[in-house]
Amino acid sequence: MRYVLDTSILVTRFHVKDSKHQEVVTWFSKHTGEEFFFVPCLLLAEISAAFKQCSIPREKRDTVLALIEKTFEIASFEIDDARQAAEIAFQTGSRGCDIVFIALAKEWDAILVTKDKRQADSARTSGIEVLTWS
Repeated sequence: MRYVLDTSILVTRFHVKDSKHQEVVTWFSKHTGEEFFFVPCLLLAEISAAFKQCSIPREKRDTVLALIEKTFEIASFEIDDARQAAEIAFQTGSRGCDIVFIALAKEWDAILVTKDKRQADSARTSGIEVLTWS
């Protein structure tokens, strides 16, 4: 099974005060190691911004970023990816950063995992399977 993880789901995973934290932790714990988890390189900047907004300390951010780099496949975003994302954006009207995750899920024939309802709806419109906590 292939998954593309949105920033929202990883922030929830590491933010203990999030109302869906325990559900997301439980979901991650059920995986056997046979799955493939992808994130776009954009996620590193988004995690940093989200942690700052949630008042999560820099040390935890640094630990989480190192874990992400070690654990997940980090996909670059090249011009061909941007062209595909542009088409999806035009079809769905979705936000720019959300489109990067949707395009990656489409490219890898993966399930998008997100807490963002609007992103989930756009992904479904594009024919992508979505797992969401909203």
